[in-house]
Amino acid sequence: MKHSRHIFLDTTSGEEMILPVTPSSWKWGMGNAVGATQVEQIGAVHLAGRPTLTTETIIGMFPIQRYAFCEPEAVADPEMYIKWFQDHAVAGTVLRYIVTGTSVNAPVIISGIVVGQSGGSGNVDYTLTLKEYRPIATPVVEKSVQPVTAGMPAEGHVVVSGDSLWMLCQRYYGQASTELCQRVASHNCIPNISIITAGQVIEFPPIAGLTANKVPLSQAQQVAKKKAVMVPVEIRATGSQDAISVMNVSYTDENAVYRSQSFTALGQWQISVPSGSTVKVVATPKAGVRTTLKRDSFTYKTQQRMLVVTPTKQMVIEVKFIKSGDESVSEADRWWS
Repeated sequence: MKHSRHIFLDTTSGEEMILPVTPSSWKWGMGNAVGATQVEQIGAVHLAGRPTLTTETIIGMFPIQRYAFCEPEAVADPEMYIKWFQDHAVAGTVLRYIVTGTSVNAPVIISGIVVGQSGGSGNVDYTLTLKEYRPIATPVVEKSVQPVTAGMPAEGHVVVSGDSLWMLCQRYYGQASTELCQRVASHNCIPNISIITAGQVIEFPPIAGLTANKVPLSQAQQVAKKKAVMVPVEIRATGSQDAISVMNVSYTDENAVYRSQSFTALGQWQISVPSGSTVKVVATPKAGVRTTLKRDSFTYKTQQRMLVVTPTKQMVIEVKFIKSGDESVSEADRWWS
């Protein structure tokens, strides 16, 4: 299997966590609750039931340093990853587990995380236990949707929580594959086939009519875009130039396109995001360097080196890279580092 990225997405807050290193062991199962019964003059027969829910484990490593095989967003801070998964396990947060390049895209709950060390490298070994989630809802009788065939007009689908491109292709076309999902995504200007959001409008024309990035925004998307209030956010990287390794900023732009930018030098940059959307800043300093993350005038006491905010007005985010023994750093910054 080719290289895949393992993503945990909080669809409520928009926050995502990408495992820093491809797990050494993972699997995903599916099945059916097959029942047995006795039929007169035939004997025992098996009858298909409802799909079963799976419980799976992921085994991997949280690195103490940024190795060449780490993901671009990797942070050399095992405690940050441990705390993130522990917090979501305790809160019972429903996350969407996505493995790129595969059909795995399912809601899960983290039922446990076990960590440990071996070999004295400082890296932390972990085992994550995931339980597939199924919401309890009152059955609703709805009109069946026939697969789109040649000549049938394109139909706009409004995404709801729990939808995935794979599932929608199966619903509208009667088939699903990575290639088909990519064609639908390209037709609708969706940058990542694994990530669609509630309220998003996706068009499913006949397969032969799928075009690459040539479809104008649907009427619903145009209305949503007009209603979007853009908020300016200034990102600053300050401190010692030789202390910064990389700083990653991810956000959604005015066209609802997910963007991720990496900076390896000090400076300041201006971005514009829809009000209430998520901005994530991940700071990775060099060895022996600490960081201070500030949002406007509020300073975060953190060793996680990650800040997630949802701006509703103009905001300034500052990341200060502090070298050990730097005399130019104020006492306040020393305390909050």
